[in-house]
Amino acid sequence: MSSFESSFILGAQQLVFATPWMPQLIVFLARYLILVYFFAPLFVWHYLSPKQRSQVMGVFWSMGCAMLMVVILSRIVARDRPFIADLDITLLIPPPLNQSFPSGHTATSAAAATALFEIHPLLGLLGFLVMAFIAMARIAAGAHYPSDILGGMIIGVLAAWIVREVTCALRRRDIEISAAHHHHDDEI
Repeated sequence: MSSFESSFILGAQQLVFATPWMPQLIVFLARYLILVYFFAPLFVWHYLSPKQRSQVMGVFWSMGCAMLMVVILSRIVARDRPFIADLDITLLIPPPLNQSFPSGHTATSAAAATALFEIHPLLGLLGFLVMAFIAMARIAAGAHYPSDILGGMIIGVLAAWIVREVTCALRRRDIEISAAHHHHDDEI
């Protein structure tokens, strides 16, 4: 990989190792912060209206679409992880079993944040903030190159857009079918 990207990771790791508590924080952010996208909606699910539940399902569908795209693209690109390509890079988390490009954590986070932004801009901004912490932690943990993160962000936004477009198309179709039924009923 490019020496710039490896240098970026090594620089981030120098900052991480300069503070005794920082490696544990990076491990937490890199491995577990993504769970906020799964558990936060579950904690408030029974307080949500049917419309809000539908919107939350759109977030989950966006995340699933992003992961599917990541699985397919990572097998095509087949890029080694930074800690494999550069032995000076220290891996702070258990070795991931898949390829480096694109970042699945970032893609999933970006998909969730984009879908949340459509629900409410403040929720989306919070989602993108969480995504930024996850993305930077994945780099500092030695699991991803910066370009893996950028690829994950693009895929996540694209996945949320695809889910939104498909959902809107299905709604339009349902409305047209319903209108045709009502028009047919009126003629009888």
